[in-house]
Amino acid sequence: MIVYFYNGSELKEFYGKHVEPNLPKIFQTSKIDFVDLLDITKDYNCVLCAAHPCASLHKNLKKFSESNNVDKIISEIPIFEVMNSNLFRQNNLDAIDWAKSEKKAFSGGSDAHTVSTIGSCVTCSPADNVNDFLDSILAKQNKVIGTETKKVDKSLAVLAIIQKNIETLGNLWK
Repeated sequence: MIVYFYNGSELKEFYGKHVEPNLPKIFQTSKIDFVDLLDITKDYNCVLCAAHPCASLHKNLKKFSESNNVDKIISEIPIFEVMNSNLFRQNNLDAIDWAKSEKKAFSGGSDAHTVSTIGSCVTCSPADNVNDFLDSILAKQNKVIGTETKKVDKSLAVLAIIQKNIETLGNLWK
């Protein structure tokens, strides 16, 4: 899940109060579950986005929602990331189809874990500031532009994540 904030100070407060204390010692996933995240974010001026909702394996929100009764959770997420350049084309096409069927706003991103993939997918909007940018996405007045990265770049991204986790493990043993 991606949480986009209208105000930088709220983002900083949210991170310090809710994210940082819930980060595990290893790996990158917060211990905050979807239901708790929905409750916590109600206290902030922010927007939720389902990151790569049709990704492979454990990060596939669509498969999770089909096997669990989470319609209420899905209804409270206004934006779906429909283009993630680190995913395969079929994952992105599935995300587009699901977002359309749920009448969600679209976003996209490069999910850059390596420098070479930065900017391979972007969300564009006729906005001059963060507030207008987020509001334009919610109003479905934005465009998502990009392409999936090459398999070698996907592999490098996975290796970068693994390297970061190995470094974290090594620091724990010091």
